[in-house]
Amino acid sequence: MRRALTVAVVALVLLSGCSGVTDGGGTASPDGDTSDTATPATTDAELPPTATPVTTTSIEPVETPTTDYSDPENVAITIENGQVPYDQNRTWVRVLDMLDVNTETPTEVEYIRGRGGVAGSATGIGSVYLDSKDESVLAHEFTHVALLRLTPEHPTSSADETFARDAIVEGSAEYVQRVYAARYLDREGALDGGELPNDPARAYVIAPYVLGYDYVDGQVNDASEVLGLHRYPPDTSEAIIHGLEPGSEPPAPLFVTAADRHLSTDAEWRYDGTRALGEIALLLTLRTRLGDERAAEGAAGWGNDGVLTMVDGDDGEQAFVWVQRWDDRENASQFVTVGGEYVASDPPFAPPGDGGNLGNLPQPEFLETVWGPTDKTFEVQRVGPLTTALVVGPEGFAGDVSYERDGQRVRVSVGDGDSEGEESED
Repeated sequence: MRRALTVAVVALVLLSGCSGVTDGGGTASPDGDTSDTATPATTDAELPPTATPVTTTSIEPVETPTTDYSDPENVAITIENGQVPYDQNRTWVRVLDMLDVNTETPTEVEYIRGRGGVAGSATGIGSVYLDSKDESVLAHEFTHVALLRLTPEHPTSSADETFARDAIVEGSAEYVQRVYAARYLDREGALDGGELPNDPARAYVIAPYVLGYDYVDGQVNDASEVLGLHRYPPDTSEAIIHGLEPGSEPPAPLFVTAADRHLSTDAEWRYDGTRALGEIALLLTLRTRLGDERAAEGAAGWGNDGVLTMVDGDDGEQAFVWVQRWDDRENASQFVTVGGEYVASDPPFAPPGDGGNLGNLPQPEFLETVWGPTDKTFEVQRVGPLTTALVVGPEGFAGDVSYERDGQRVRVSVGDGDSEGEESED
């Protein structure tokens, strides 16, 4: 029996969210829905760069369809109001064959022109939106449909973990797209890696594709192994960047909060939460003022982090204390050195991105501050043997910041108080 499927070709703009990173923190509730993904239209220079893992919990079995959807006789994807210059049914069958999976065909495909740099998007329920007649792009989106349907949802507890999850989702589709282009479209260089753009906001959005592709390419030997990464993904951007096995290097213990007096609603400086951004955010931050190599040296040895936000009780101005936990003293000292160079370097002359990209960031106010022009001052501080901080705030703010350390906990004060306590190296 041939199952009918409509692919609508329409000239309208459909707002479909990409698998962007959401706010998360040490005590935040899980938030990381990746059931809707978007593929940005990239230049060759931006095309797919590398990973750490998610705890392997029990995976609910996925019901296997009784119909074989890799059989062309069971696939009937039609196109309305337009055409694509290839057989879309064949593309679907090829993707299932490459992934070595069987799942129901997409429920909807729409060809949409003018999506603002997005070549396509897909959802786990089977909706596909396309703004490109490139067959490999449809293979990318079909990969999303198949893998998202076969993968239980992985709630995430931080922006860093969500980034890692996004990198697997997009990196897997990039991997299949590139293998598809090389195998079926005879494209030379289709499997070559790519580079991140200089603009940090754009780089953050592109990184799951670029770094995710490199990670997947380093972890699998064939597209049939991609589903395993989807089911047991890494959980930090550190893993993605350095190609670490899922679960091999979990984040170091770190809990960043404010002194009790900052919890009051009428405090001079009011605590407004802590969010873990991960090595990717630190790398891109250093990269705004330093070269790629020096930025990588400064971010190497990342163990964990937390950006603590303070709000001035009088005028609502924000200030930030970005605490980093390092793998060892040498890495902590290296960051102090490289961070000092970052602070002393000229800041960017133009705001990052086009403004729209900032909405996809895990903490847009903070990252807009550190990535673009600002009148705030920056200072790198050594908090303990394994702990440092980048303090960003109005003139004099950094001098008023002090820390109380107790093992994995760092309590930040602004105003009265001196740094005290001993930090464990555990």
